Amino acid sequence: MSALPRLTDAQWERIYPLLPPQKRGSGRPAVDHRLVMEGIVLVMRTGCSWRALPERFGPWQSIVSRYRRWCKEGLWAHILPILQSQDVLISSSA
Repeated sequence: MSALPRLTDAQWERIYPLLPPQKRGSGRPAVDHRLVMEGIVLVMRTGCSWRALPERFGPWQSIVSRYRRWCKEGLWAHILPILQSQDVLISSSA
């Protein structure tokens, strides 16, 4: 995958306020929300598996875990229309 999809600053500015506070604390540092979003967008745009995510996104388990949590909390239902309206070609689920 040569050109990995990235969120524009404008897209990120619309999504960021919807996300829960970034967890800080003990243990491993959390993967940054923006990097997580870019990993999710990559999976949705390309159809690659979660396990095939490039290492730069962090552990694939962290990305899929956050995606599933955001879906369960109903957050993804608010994020998806923003991405779709911003010409990020993705499907409704991964």
